[in-house]
Amino acid sequence: MVTGHTDTAGSDAYNDRLALDRATVVREMMIVRGLTPDGITLAARGKRELLVPTPDQTHEPRNRRVVVTVR
Repeated sequence: MVTGHTDTAGSDAYNDRLALDRATVVREMMIVRGLTPDGITLAARGKRELLVPTPDQTHEPRNRRVVVTVR
């Protein structure tokens, strides 16, 4: 599972799209390195699961991330 996250700057729709774009880039990197595409699931959490809690419209680089979960 590859999950993209964002900070709270921007709208929900913008952050959801940005989170998906981030996850997609990491998925493509994994495929280039030989992983099977069928085994990689994408998810976008946008600003719903912050690593560092902040108010809306706050730029926080630590919340801009991709998490890879291996099961």
